[in-house]
Amino acid sequence: MSLTDPPARAADTDLHATVDDYVGSHPARLQIELQELRRAVHAAVPIAGERMRRGLPTFTMDGTDFLSVEVRTDHLRLAPLPRRATAELAEAMAPYVKDGGLEVPLVRTPYALVGRVAATLSSEAGATPLH
Repeated sequence: MSLTDPPARAADTDLHATVDDYVGSHPARLQIELQELRRAVHAAVPIAGERMRRGLPTFTMDGTDFLSVEVRTDHLRLAPLPRRATAELAEAMAPYVKDGGLEVPLVRTPYALVGRVAATLSSEAGATPLH
């Protein structure tokens, strides 16, 4: 390394080392919402892993990312959208779809829908979900 080389940066510019760190960095109310969301995803896809990717909690399947979550001011943003959603799932997601992702409210978060989306995305990533 020479004196003109740029300084090394953390992988993926993650601000938090773990998903637990990310969750813990938010106010208690948001921590509860994030934990409920995690439970919904793991109930639908019990073998899902978790990691931080590009600063966001991301659910994985055999090392392949399938769902990222971001806390916004008044909602949670989940991305991406399933590519092969059934007509019924597409209809259920419709009120929340915005800019290639789902924006679900922090109050009355539709956890059953989150689980269905996670199961579909994990299936697209090559896993066999429970639902």
